[in-house]
This record gives sequence, structure tokens and C-alpha cells, in this order.
Amino acid sequence: MKKIVIMSASLILPLVMVMAALITLGNETTPAWKDELYRYLANARRTSAAEPEIQRAVRASRPWNFHQEMSKAIYGGGFTDPAGVNHVDKEIVTLLDWQSWFSETLVLYGGQPLQFPPEDLWCVLLKYRSSSHERNVNGGAYSVVFVALHTDLYTARWLVHESPDEYPTISLERTLATIGCKFK
Repeated sequence: MKKIVIMSASLILPLVMVMAALITLGNETTPAWKDELYRYLANARRTSAAEPEIQRAVRASRPWNFHQEMSKAIYGGGFTDPAGVNHVDKEIVTLLDWQSWFSETLVLYGGQPLQFPPEDLWCVLLKYRSSSHERNVNGGAYSVVFVALHTDLYTARWLVHESPDEYPTISLERTLATIGCKFK
């Protein structure tokens, strides 16, 4: 009986240690949607006088209701991003003359459209603070961005969509309710 306990302990103990290491290391990684959001925020800090800070991030419960009209501008950092996507790490790419922000698809470099609705969607409330010495004199301005996972047959990419509506407004509240995001 003593041999069985010793043998089972010698087999189980390394297994438990490996599982504990995997759980610990797995918690250290940043989700891909946050990487894209941080890239967007770093670019916004470089190109704006105001510093954006994340106030709240909420996963949308109905991402299938998100469509092109809910986005003013799209940002991404990948080589295969659509032609209408502003590249955060590279030069800004503008829309082609025949494309519209209100179309349901934007053409990719490879000729494939940006697919709507996204597979996953996060709503992020940002607060902009002045980077000058008069910091937070009037409390700062707020805005909402959407971090969406767009997939097609070959690729999956996270892109940041800026909301065309100011926060807080009735139209933005309707949009947030439609896609299932509650900041309160």
C-alpha cells in the first residue's frame, strides 16, 4: 500500500506542478483585442493633444447587430487590413473614391470584403484628458470605440472602430443597447 501511495504521488505531483505553471503563465497574456486597443491608444497619444484613458470595457452581448453605419473610422495594424482601415503603425490609407463609409463592405488589398457583422465585439469608454498643465480643468471629454473581430474564410483580425456619435447622446445609447453594451 505504501508503494502505491509513493508511486501515485510521484506521478501526480509533477502533473499538478505542470498544470499550475500553465495556469499561471496563461494568465499573463494580454487578449488580442486589448493589444489592438493599446496600439490604437498609443497612436492617439502621439497624434493628439489629449490623452485617452480607458474608463470601462464591456463585451457586447449581441455583436451580430453591429454594422458599418455604427463606425466613423476604422483602425488596424495588420498588413492585410482593408483599404479603408487607417494603419496605426504605418501610413494612413484612405478610402478609394468609389467606396463609402456607409457601404456594408470595404475591399481588402486582396479583393476580399471586410465582413460584417463581427464575430466578437468589445465596447470601450474612453476619457480624453488634456496633456497640458491645465489638466482636467473641465473634466475631460468622453468617446466610445468598438474593438471588433472580423473574420473571413482565411483571416481573423481585430479592428478598432470609432463611434460617429458623441458620448453621452441618445443615438449612441441606442447603438449601445442594440449591440448589448452597458457601461453602467
